[in-house]
Amino acid sequence: MAQKGVVVSFQREQGFGRVNIEGTGELPFDAVVSLAKPDDLVAGAKVNVEVGPSRIPGKQKITKLWLEGGSSEPLKG
Repeated sequence: MAQKGVVVSFQREQGFGRVNIEGTGELPFDAVVSLAKPDDLVAGAKVNVEVGPSRIPGKQKITKLWLEGGSSEPLKG
């Protein structure tokens, strides 16, 4: 289920960032789970995310990220 959040930071060179999710707090994300272009992942950008279990027991991670108002489906082509 999608949750709303705001990009806190994104390091394009490393391909990692952080999102502050409403009611959850900050969680990290990897660029490979993002459906947004890297140039759009700036601090303050409103996004929707899906969250799932992390490899670390008891922790959560972002499994899918897309811009608010954008499509949650991968681009084809």
